Amino acid sequence: VEGNWKIYYTERGNDDDPIYSTYDIDDAIKYYKNYIINEEHWHLIIITRSIEKMNEYRSILELNGIKIIQNDMPDYSKKDDRVFRLFVTNKDIFRAEKLFKKIPYSDL
Repeated sequence: VEGNWKIYYTERGNDDDPIYSTYDIDDAIKYYKNYIINEEHWHLIIITRSIEKMNEYRSILELNGIKIIQNDMPDYSKKDDRVFRLFVTNKDIFRAEKLFKKIPYSDL
């Protein structure tokens, strides 16, 4: 197949400038696979308004050597309302699945 193969990062339907361009399709596929494999993937473990529940999950993950990312957000449904979120990255999702009955946990 002839043509100029371009790799774009697309989010919410908007393409950024090409991150890679080549006339070789095999080269484009190889670049894309390597790009995806090396990209950090976040997996939601818990979303809750309960600081106690969030800390429970956090403790279990940390005790098992799993790196977490906490990314909280305001809910806006009432003043000072906060939603707590914990994520793990990449293959740690499989380790987290062994620790909890159901993920993601949500009580919202």
